[in-house]
Order: sequence, then C-alpha cells, then structure tokens
Amino acid sequence: MEHVPLIDLTAARAGGQADRRRIATLIDQACVEIGFFAVAGHGVPEAVCRDLRDTAHRFFALPLEAKRCASPVDERTPRGYHALGGEALSAANDAAAPPDLKEFYHVGPVDVGDDVYYTSSKGRQFFLPNIWPAGMRSASASRRRSSTTR
Repeated sequence: MEHVPLIDLTAARAGGQADRRRIATLIDQACVEIGFFAVAGHGVPEAVCRDLRDTAHRFFALPLEAKRCASPVDERTPRGYHALGGEALSAANDAAAPPDLKEFYHVGPVDVGDDVYYTSSKGRQFFLPNIWPAGMRSASASRRRSSTTR
C-alpha cells in the first residue's frame, strides 16, 4: 500500500453483516499495511466536520502553555491535550526509540450514561471524563453528540 486509503463506510452503515465484514477487512488491511486510513460515508454532516476542524486549528495554534491547561494530571490518561514528544509508540512494543513527533487531543465518548458497563471499576478505566479547554465543552459535546447519533 503506497497511499492512505479512503474507506467509504456507507455500505457498513446501511448494509448487512457481509458489508460490515468487507469494510472491516479494508480497515484491518489499512491498519496493518500502512497504519492510517481516511473515511467517507460516515454520516457526520459536513458543517459539523468543518466546525470541528476549525476549532481544532484554533486550539492547536494557541501557545503551548495555553494548550497545557487542557492536559491531564497523569500523562498516561487518554484524555485532553498531549504535547509534541510526550509519547513514544515504540514503548508499547518495549523498544527504545525517540519520542513521537506529534501533539494530539484525546476525546472519548461524551454521554456514556450510568450503566454498570461504564461505571464499574473496569469500565471507569476506559470511560474517563473528558478534559475540555476553557469555553469548548458545550460546543464539542454537541458536535460529538451530533456525529454519534446519525
């Protein structure tokens, strides 16, 4: 694979089990062979995508100290802002390597409810509260809610 594949999810969202398996195979192939893929046919309205992209660009254009205000206390927490060089994927493979050259913002589900699946001791390991930058929580939550209810 020489390019990042564009995988259309339309058939998986509207079709049957065979369609979902076919799309899952394409996703698996992309992850194994190149490690990335882009999606189309996800059902998220273009205006929501554009708004989220614009908000992300504004956030990542902030000075480092402003972005760090949205960092988790424990850097291993998969929520909030993570600075450039703060993570090394190679560590997951017990290999020494330079830190990753990326900064990122990790967001999990917005509305998980109070079901034991989410609130048990095991569930709380994965369904952690999100960390929002000042003034972004309500807009981000509504975008996230919109994208998951389609």
